[in-house]
Amino acid sequence: MTKLWALPDTAILFLAVPTVTAARYLDPSALTAKTWLFALVLAALHLLIGATSGPYAPGRPSSSVGEVLDLTRTLVAVAVLGFSIEVLSPNLWVPRSVPLLAAAGTLVAAFALRFVVRAATDGHDGHPPRPRGDEAAEEVELDEHRR
Repeated sequence: MTKLWALPDTAILFLAVPTVTAARYLDPSALTAKTWLFALVLAALHLLIGATSGPYAPGRPSSSVGEVLDLTRTLVAVAVLGFSIEVLSPNLWVPRSVPLLAAAGTLVAAFALRFVVRAATDGHDGHPPRPRGDEAAEEVELDEHRR
């Protein structure tokens, strides 16, 4: 299930860059071709980092805690790289706060989307929600522990 989140997470990040840029300038006309190009660069970085060592990497467990940590690490790396591009480039693509705020907004929106999807799909078949990864309860013999 974790690999299926690559597309929505990347789309959220791609749309967060122009949204934060427009909010920063308080003017939607401030969106230029450089803004969209920078959004594309950050989205590509997100997919690259996420697919090699992040939450979308092959063989990565899909536990909720591991997914949270992997997605957070991936977005922090993208934010730092995006900020570095802004600081080191001679021309300003977007305001320097945009990569940091876009990554933070993406993290919140990605977790909110996961919550909504899981809340809408779990437990509607008449059975209790199925455990995931590290949330799986261990079976404990109650009689053994009462002695």
